[in-house]
Amino acid sequence: MSIDIPTIIGTLVPLIAAGICLLVAIKAVEIGRVLVSPVFRRRAFWIAAVGVFLLSVLLVGDVPYLAASGVSFILFLALILVIFAFVDSTVLVALETDFFHRNTLRWKQVRWPSYAIVLALFPSILVYIVFGSSANPPAWVSDQINLIGAAVAAVIVYSVVALIVASRRTPDMTLRRHLKLLSLAVACLAIAVANAFTISLDLYAIPAVVAAFFLYRAVMSLSPMSRIEKEIA
Repeated sequence: MSIDIPTIIGTLVPLIAAGICLLVAIKAVEIGRVLVSPVFRRRAFWIAAVGVFLLSVLLVGDVPYLAASGVSFILFLALILVIFAFVDSTVLVALETDFFHRNTLRWKQVRWPSYAIVLALFPSILVYIVFGSSANPPAWVSDQINLIGAAVAAVIVYSVVALIVASRRTPDMTLRRHLKLLSLAVACLAIAVANAFTISLDLYAIPAVVAAFFLYRAVMSLSPMSRIEKEIA
């Protein structure tokens, strides 16, 4: 009896990623509840939200009916939006902690067009669900998805670079470590989301496991701050 290695990997890896995401969400809420600083408390709760959305995406991917329906697409898009909103909030915090208040990579000007690009995915994917399900979908349907997808990929890459640059400019060591770990998590999440639309097997969950691990490290980087604030209180 031969062992189907790809099938085993495709089954176990999403479950491992889902388990880590659940742990991330639980830890993030626990740490966020004891943090006094609203800045770090919001970082923790944002990570909890990302963990929950990523967990939902992974669980839906294991349900054949939901995976084949528009539910999985909508969850992916919601995950992308939550990730970018989290990055946006974090970069803005880093800009405020910078002594010179430098506008990292002109983030304050770029963030609004970036939101527009990410939100453009929602009507694009609805068009794809309506027209792409036919036997011979129009060529423009795939073209517009590829165009918007490439633009979103550029936005995410830009966001990762902004996080890295911002981490080098903030004097707060806790926030600096948090930003570095978050940039690694967002980069892996971007790969996971991109692979989900291009790979037939469930191997997209492999970068999701790595992303969940870095999310866990990112939220745990806030735990020393929670212990300090708890002792002060």
